[in-house]
Amino acid sequence: MADLERRLAALEAADRPVPGPQEGDFWALEGLREQLTGMGAATGGVLFTGAVRLPTGERYEWQHG
Repeated sequence: MADLERRLAALEAADRPVPGPQEGDFWALEGLREQLTGMGAATGGVLFTGAVRLPTGERYEWQHG
């Protein structure tokens, strides 16, 4: 059981690679535009999003839109 706990702790602590952004400066805008086009939202839309690591080591991520 101790070996399983050690392995699980190592997996949870491991930093996993995160896919990088698409090329270009406006990758977020281009992604939003694609989503809006797919939804037929001709009038547009707004999206606020972020991801940070807190001083406690936890990650905080949010999305409004």
